Amino acid sequence: MKRISATILLLVLVVMGCEEAKPGLKGVQGKVTVDGQPAPEGTQVSFNLVGGSYTFTTRTDAAGGYAYLPPPQAPLEQGEYEVAILPPPSQTTVDETGLSVEVKTKGASKSYGKFSDPKMSGIKTTLGGDVITLDISVET
Repeated sequence: MKRISATILLLVLVVMGCEEAKPGLKGVQGKVTVDGQPAPEGTQVSFNLVGGSYTFTTRTDAAGGYAYLPPPQAPLEQGEYEVAILPPPSQTTVDETGLSVEVKTKGASKSYGKFSDPKMSGIKTTLGGDVITLDISVET
């Protein structure tokens, strides 16, 4: 009887683990430039669903590239998004021991003007079921 119970439990766990992924947005990627140059590493790219409360944010790498590719179990909401670009709040440096340290950027701009406000930036995109590429150019 214990063997049958264990088999049933195992079967239930396998079935629960094989739950179908929810349909939804597979992701967004692109490159951000500021005044013709790659955006500083850590620049924030914020997406706000129009008419909803759903938002997500990602950051750029050293080449200005960004990507947000969520797992299938937690897809993004599909729809039209307003986009904002914010300067990095800090800078990561590596000390003499090889330890990465995040340091607040003194005197750095806290905003890219209208581009830092999703309602004013003029940057909108519709995110659907595939990975889309959205390259963004910010002129300050």
